[in-house]
This record gives sequence, structure tokens and C-alpha cells, in this order.
Amino acid sequence: MEVSLSLFPVYMRQPGVAMFSLQCSSNRVVTVEHSNGLSPFELLEVIDSIMSFLLALFESLIHQIGPKFVERTTQTVMGLFTSQQMCETVVQESKTGSRVIERFLRLLQVVVKDPSSAFKAFIPNIIRFCMEQIYPVLANRDVPDIKSVMFELLHGVLVSHWRHFFTTSVLDKVGASSKSLERIENEDQFMAIMKAIGESFLQPDIALFKQNLASMESLHAKSRLYQKLALVRGGLLSQLLNVLLHVLANKSHDLLREEITLVLHNMAAVDFENFYGNFLPHFLWSGLDGLTERQREELARGVDMHKDLPSFTRTIHHLTSDIRYYLICNASLPAGSVKLNS
Repeated sequence: MEVSLSLFPVYMRQPGVAMFSLQCSSNRVVTVEHSNGLSPFELLEVIDSIMSFLLALFESLIHQIGPKFVERTTQTVMGLFTSQQMCETVVQESKTGSRVIERFLRLLQVVVKDPSSAFKAFIPNIIRFCMEQIYPVLANRDVPDIKSVMFELLHGVLVSHWRHFFTTSVLDKVGASSKSLERIENEDQFMAIMKAIGESFLQPDIALFKQNLASMESLHAKSRLYQKLALVRGGLLSQLLNVLLHVLANKSHDLLREEITLVLHNMAAVDFENFYGNFLPHFLWSGLDGLTERQREELARGVDMHKDLPSFTRTIHHLTSDIRYYLICNASLPAGSVKLNS
């Protein structure tokens, strides 16, 4: 255990000859000279083996190894995984290097999901690591496996440590609280996670899209996620509604049309009056380019303010189909010509 943790930074920094210290069970510190002399490929294989061992150790014996070793391990590896190193690994498209990152993210999942209070102190650092070191490197790159594991980790943070972000009063537990009684903590971290989820809906990866839709729905079922999104600053709920409506209109993820519409319904149900009275008019007049004034008015008149899911689904599908039709027609006309319904 100690040997693996001591060797890991030696191989990560790739020295020809390195010195590392190892604390034995007798608390005596032994200094060892190590010469790797390995090729880059062999080096990654060794690192992967060490990370595989650490992951198995955490999955099986996390309580036995204790919070001090968990903290040392996570802090050591986080410190070695700099953004530059991550970027190099991803750009080089090294399968072994990517597997090392995935294994470490899964190791963090074990820490996050453990119910022991001893590991709660690690949550802020894990979130910072994901959002400041991992996500900026992965955001616009085609690395579906690493992205999927990272979003699984973030989902685990939200599911297992909801009170890191929202505290629940006694009144709230009996359904009597008002918005003024909701207390939001670590709001910046919560917003960063939700914005990353929202940005994943702008990517072509349909599997990740489906994963994050399901993640939001499970969080809503358990913790009323969409009500909470309506409370945080920055209009996160409106931003997500806007993105999902654009996705439907563009038909970019049409295989998930029913799932997307269900999420839209649950978001709108937070406040149907606000959805129909404020959000949709703003979306039609300010959230869409390439439409004439008359087309916007026609679209608004075609919206029936239904609240039940089947009728809401028909309304949204009709609206987004009409938007797509108008945009395609307008784009096909010569520049300067009179557009349809203008």
C-alpha cells in the first residue's frame, strides 16, 4: 500500500533515477533509489497497474485503510494530474493514459459514495479537481469514456452530498417551507456542475446526453432538483429549458425526443404560469434568430397552455416542428427576398 503510493509520483514525473521515501510499519523512514529506465509506453503500463491496485484497495478496504491514507492518496494523485498533463494525455489519445484517469475518477467515486462522515471533508477538493482540472481539458474534446466517468462522479457528489449544497429545514421536510426558507450553500460549485451538465447537451455524444438527462431526472425525483435550479442565481433553469428546446428544434438528438420532452415538462411544472407567460415569449422573441415578427406571433398563438404530460408533449413537439420548418424555409430563400408569412 505504502509502496504503491510512494512509487506513483516517481513514475508520473518520469525521472531516470529518482529518490523516494517509504514509511515502514515501524514508522522508520527508508529512502530508496529507483531507476526506471522505461519507455513511455511501459511507464504508462506501470502507472496503470498502480492505479488499478489502489482502486481495488479502495473498493474493498476503504474503511480499513482509513481517512488519513485516503486523503494522502487523493491529494497526491490530484497534485500530479495537472491540467497540462491531462491535456497531453488526452491529445495523445493514449488508451492506457486515459484508463489511468478513468481509474482515478472511479476511485474518487468510491470516496464520494461512502456514507461515513469521515470522508465528507474531501468533497470540496474533489469538486474543485473535477471542475478546475479535469473538465476544462475534456469539455470540447471527443473523449466519451472519461467524460462519462467524470459525470458519474459529479452525479455521485450531488446524490450523496446534497446537503453540501442545500440545507433542509424541519418545515421543508413536512412540505411547508417557502422559497425564503431554502438555504443554498457552495452555490458556485453547484452552478459549475449544472452548467457542465447543460453544456454536455450541446455536444453530439448521444450516450452522454442520455446519461445526464437520466441524472437530472433521478436528482429531481429524489431532491426536487428543478425547484432548486429556479432558486439559484444566473437563471440556470431557464438556460436548461432554452438548450433543450433548441435541441428539439434542431432534431440533433431526435432519438431522445420523448426523454427530452419529459424533462421539459418536469422543469415547466415548477411554475407553469411562468413557463407559458414569461419563458416561452422570451424564447420566441429573444432566443431564436432567423424568424420574422409574424412567424414569432404565429408560433406564440399556436401554444396551448396545457399542464398534463400528453397535451404538453403535443404542444412542444408542434412548436419545435414549426420552428424548424420556418427556419429551413427562411434559410432557403435568396438574400433580400420576402420571407414566408412576413
